[in-house]
Amino acid sequence: MSVSCHPVARAATLLLATLLAGCGYLGFGKDDEDSGQGDVAAPKVAATLTGLDTRQERNARAYLGLLTELCDAPEWRVRRRFANADEEIARALRALGHYRIQLDKRLEREAHCWRAHCDVAGGPQVVMVAVHVHVDGEAGSDPAFA
Repeated sequence: MSVSCHPVARAATLLLATLLAGCGYLGFGKDDEDSGQGDVAAPKVAATLTGLDTRQERNARAYLGLLTELCDAPEWRVRRRFANADEEIARALRALGHYRIQLDKRLEREAHCWRAHCDVAGGPQVVMVAVHVHVDGEAGSDPAFA
């Protein structure tokens, strides 16, 4: 027995099957227990940053790659990330106009995780009072750049 199907119905059926298959792929309908993850995120390396205001600390934490490491990361990787903290914090503060930072830091292993302690002196903020831009070439005579 042969069953014929209208091409539009066949396309709609195929689209519906694809969407439903995609839902399974994306994890819709799965319980947290199935994944073994639950609502608890794996603990990450912590850092105490002192000497910074709220804005500076928020920016420093955004740049600090150490804070992306899990507590059970290999020691060599945590120490390498910690070694990069000087440059990452300096970059974060340069973005806010602080170019002469001083940093004292230490890394310690607490009960079940690592903690970095960073005492930061951001130095004075550089503020530009005036900026003069000179345009050379053809654009120099263009009124749009005047």
